[in-house]
Amino acid sequence: MKARNSARNDSVQRNLQRAVVATLVISAAVLAGCSSRGGVRDGLDVSVRPPVVDPNLPKPGDGGTGGGDNGGGNNGGNNGGGKDTSLTQNALGNLGQAVDNVVPLNLSKTGNQLGKTLDGALKPVTNIVTDATRTVGGVTGLGQPVNGLTNQVGGVVTNLGDQLGKTGLPLNLGEGAGGLLSHLGQAVGSVGGLLVNDPKNPNPLGNTLHHATKGVEVLTGSLLGEGSLLHPLTSQLGLGGILLADGGEPILKPALGNVGQTVDNILPLGLNPILGDVGGALDNTVAPIAATVTNVTQQVGDGLGVGQPINALLGGVGSALGNVGSQLDNAAPLGLGGVVEHLGQAVASAGGLLHKTDANTNPLGNTLNHATQAVASLTGGLGGITGGEGGGLLAPVTGLLGGLGGGDTANGGLLAPVTGLLGGLTGGLGGGDAANGGLLAPVTNLVGGLTGGLGGGEGANGGLLAPVTNLVGGLTGGLTGGDASSGGLLAPVTGLLGGITGSVAIGGGAAAEGQASGGLLAPVTGLVGGLVGGLTGGVNVQANAGEAGSGQANGGLLAPVTGLVGGLLGGGRK
Repeated sequence: MKARNSARNDSVQRNLQRAVVATLVISAAVLAGCSSRGGVRDGLDVSVRPPVVDPNLPKPGDGGTGGGDNGGGNNGGNNGGGKDTSLTQNALGNLGQAVDNVVPLNLSKTGNQLGKTLDGALKPVTNIVTDATRTVGGVTGLGQPVNGLTNQVGGVVTNLGDQLGKTGLPLNLGEGAGGLLSHLGQAVGSVGGLLVNDPKNPNPLGNTLHHATKGVEVLTGSLLGEGSLLHPLTSQLGLGGILLADGGEPILKPALGNVGQTVDNILPLGLNPILGDVGGALDNTVAPIAATVTNVTQQVGDGLGVGQPINALLGGVGSALGNVGSQLDNAAPLGLGGVVEHLGQAVASAGGLLHKTDANTNPLGNTLNHATQAVASLTGGLGGITGGEGGGLLAPVTGLLGGLGGGDTANGGLLAPVTGLLGGLTGGLGGGDAANGGLLAPVTNLVGGLTGGLGGGEGANGGLLAPVTNLVGGLTGGLTGGDASSGGLLAPVTGLLGGITGSVAIGGGAAAEGQASGGLLAPVTGLVGGLVGGLTGGVNVQANAGEAGSGQANGGLLAPVTGLVGGLLGGGRK
């Protein structure tokens, strides 16, 4: 009995031992499985899980403060799922904010406006470059692989930044470094879009610049903000109260706009609005600083007792110059009146730098505005004036432009090779000796042979259309001049018209001279001939128009105008 109980106890004990061992094995397996699953999940976190973006950073696809619609997307690759197409606006705004985190100069707003102006000029170029790089990526087959690689690398770096931002390091170091890494990862993820047309990344260059600069902004904001290591130092500097005044009137916007207008008066490049916008962007920073500096100089001037006398003196001088300018407006050419008048206003405005008055609340801006307006008035009066053969004040510029218009001056212009080539191509289209050559000479000769005697004279004897032109010549009679004027079915009518119009008909030789001496309308036609001067004489296509035409070319009330037109038309006159 005891033996049986002992055997039973041994059996139970062995079963318990087996159960304990099995439990331990199962527990170990479960723990190992949990551990391995955790490792796999961590691996998936790096490559698949969307990065956790700091609340202060731009949200994916819907932008954020200074970020536009370029939030970081999944894996650092889906950057720019929004509608923003900024190239430099966001980047310059981020850099401005990074500086504002150190010294509050309001550079963030300045950078945004400046970037917006630059984007209008840069986008066409960058679009071409982006299309070219994407074409290369598609042709070489590297676009998709490189884009996938940058997405994965960007996702890894972004998630590292997210994890670093949650470490809770003191002095906001973890938050700043984490934000920097997170945005750098998103920048890397955006680069791949330069080689492939990814609908989730339509603006790869703009997104790359935005995230790279946004990381710097987050870093400076974290390190220099409240609770940071350097915040006590920056707060003691007190630069914000010194450099930034309340408000501030425009300083550079009108002045730079006038500088652009100065150039536009000579060459219409459209610089006035562009430079004006640049000045407006810079005024976000410059205007408050200028207001503070002006306030200091006014206090110094009034404190020394010299502000009011100097302001009165400069005001008197400026008023005198303004009166002289008003009188010159009607007497002096070339806009000199406006030049003197604006200079007077600039002198009068300068007095406000030492003495504050209600009539001159922005002395620095007004001084720069009127001074640059004076220069713009000068070029406005001189623009396009050559000053005769010797040239005017703008002779170097107008001489350069003269080479663009052909004629004798085309031999020394920048476009002389082009105008020479065009002259060789058109050949005899302009008439004269040039008709003997040129690549199109066979065509012009053929046309000349076809038209034959349409113009009258000896040319009527040949050409494929000679029968037709001879018939027309016989019908029209003296309308064309030349020998045909002696007959034709319409000779009575043309004779009457010839007597009425006098010298209007430009015929050949004696016929033209005979008509020039009489006719019912001779006084009128003579007056008109005197007015137009050399306009008809110089371009007369008849070989025997001769002295009558050349005599008209020498005079007339409009001779200066026709001479200028003749110079612009180049070789039109013979």
